[in-house]
Amino acid sequence: MKIVIINTGSELFFDDICNTNLTFISRHLLKYGLMPSLQITVPDQLPETVRILKMALAENDTVIITGGLGSTSDDLTREAVSRATRQELVFNAHSASSLAFFFQRLNRPIDQSNLSQVYLPGQAEALPNRSGTAPGFWLKIPSPLRLRRTGQARKDKNIIALPGVPCELKIMFVEQVLPRLTVGFRPQRNTIKKIRVFGIPESNLAEQVAAILQPFNKELNTGFTVDSGGVITVRLSVRNTSGSRAANLLEKAENLLVKKLGVLIFGKDEHRLEDAAGILLLKKNLSVALAESCTGGLITHKLTNVPDISRSLKESIICYSNDSKIKRLRIPSHFIKKYGAVSREIAGLMARNAARLAKTDIGLGVTGLAGPSGGTVLKPVGLVYIALYFNGKITVKSYNFQGPREVIKERTANAALNLLRLSI
Repeated sequence: MKIVIINTGSELFFDDICNTNLTFISRHLLKYGLMPSLQITVPDQLPETVRILKMALAENDTVIITGGLGSTSDDLTREAVSRATRQELVFNAHSASSLAFFFQRLNRPIDQSNLSQVYLPGQAEALPNRSGTAPGFWLKIPSPLRLRRTGQARKDKNIIALPGVPCELKIMFVEQVLPRLTVGFRPQRNTIKKIRVFGIPESNLAEQVAAILQPFNKELNTGFTVDSGGVITVRLSVRNTSGSRAANLLEKAENLLVKKLGVLIFGKDEHRLEDAAGILLLKKNLSVALAESCTGGLITHKLTNVPDISRSLKESIICYSNDSKIKRLRIPSHFIKKYGAVSREIAGLMARNAARLAKTDIGLGVTGLAGPSGGTVLKPVGLVYIALYFNGKITVKSYNFQGPREVIKERTANAALNLLRLSI
């Protein structure tokens, strides 16, 4: 099966937009050995989108197109597919009913502009959108042509249109597209392993991994990526080998890394630090309370991404000002005067008092300077103290993070979650 992915949207050409839809779709297709033959990004221009669609249909079996299904003037996918396939847009009653129910739940009248979303190419099958207003659609184009040598009919062509909003696309693709698209294809044994690491510089990790995996050098590719929060993903892939041998080789390499790197590894594949910490809290039936200053609730946000975490996470206080630390956490004002709000001592009191006030097993306290202003020679921007209170003992770690404000917050939150998972 030859598949092309077309991502529409002028915003995808801007430097502040990351096309996560492409990687999501490709990753799931590769699990079944389906490698997209081409990916194209097109701006919100109707003639260009029509041209690209015609080209893609001529050379591929299946076209997956994302974005452009909304209700604004730059949402052109329905019209582009209509022109490329010469199928008029027609009113889809089922989609209209779903749209009406969506707005009914919001206790709002349907905006007239939204009605444009329920006009689909004539022969298209609507794909319901559980998270938004714009339905996707699946258009099967029968081929009347036959192969010259065998006389057999050519395969039908497919156009699969998905919304551009990532959360909407992911649900629709996994639930309604992937199961149908992969009929007759078996899931492949994984030929790529991803190992997630935190708490070591990338260069140091690369040296260690190279030494550990030296026996596999002839058959193994190793790659490293670091996100803004300091999480390193080690990617292992096998060259010139497939099937069970490749899978066995990857398993041996992975087991060796786990054995040698130990607690530096917190998970595999898409596992996050909050997953590692949250799952441990739940498994050990431990409760936690948070007191966040410079992270402004980011640690709490990350933890609440873990299902069932309400069984462990009991309370979170964003004590950004000194007054809040004094009133909410009952930290004596003369302590803040003596040591400063960004200090080892205050971080320790934040963690201890958060646990005592919430009556939890664990308290986590964070204070620091995220910048860009406010730093001094003794306490520069990026200085952060993370404290953990557990079993009557306070542990405090200090860090000097570099980068813009958002990066410092992200790295602080991850370091706090890492300290939490390592301490329990």
